[in-house]
Amino acid sequence: MARNVGNGRATVWVRRSPGLIRTAGWASLLGSDSLIRDDEDFWGLYRQLLELVARALDKNGKPNFEHHKITRLYEELIQASRGSRWVWALTFASSIEAIVRMMSTKPSKPVKAELDAIEALAKYINAGPGEAHLKATAIKAINRRPDMTTVQTMQVLQTKGVITEAQSSAWNGIRNHVMHGHLLSPYSNEEEDVRLLALASMMHALTIELLRHSAVG
Repeated sequence: MARNVGNGRATVWVRRSPGLIRTAGWASLLGSDSLIRDDEDFWGLYRQLLELVARALDKNGKPNFEHHKITRLYEELIQASRGSRWVWALTFASSIEAIVRMMSTKPSKPVKAELDAIEALAKYINAGPGEAHLKATAIKAINRRPDMTTVQTMQVLQTKGVITEAQSSAWNGIRNHVMHGHLLSPYSNEEEDVRLLALASMMHALTIELLRHSAVG
């Protein structure tokens, strides 16, 4: 690891490379034949990843010397491979949402005009007829509107052919399932395995698109 400090000087560390975790092979970009077919693909992808990390800026617009988010996400996936299938599903679903947010063209936080519109609509619902619990459900639904950015971005990516309908369906189904406390089977079964592998291929496809998008930018 090297950090240039100017005037031809640099601080250099030599660190031990982490060992290979064979159980995490299905989560690795290297395991996807559709993405890495030969040496040229491998080194091209490696170069793009290094460029993404090297050009990263922090929230103040300064060079970022901390872990890049994309490498952090894959570190979490590798660690999750040592856990249960439910942990795999939780980590993949969350990592996919994180990487989609990185590619979103909309602000991560709703603008004031959108918040004002939501507040006005909530007041209108409260003032109207209907049972209290139904009003509460409706208000809860409109308050989730700012969180739709991820879903909208994913729809655009599906239209562009970056991800498939099957991958999107697997993510949506597993995310809604595991995020609400429903456990997956602790043992391998064909239906769940297909959906978990769809999440892995979706994460890989989104990573490649992030690199392509960053290179263009």
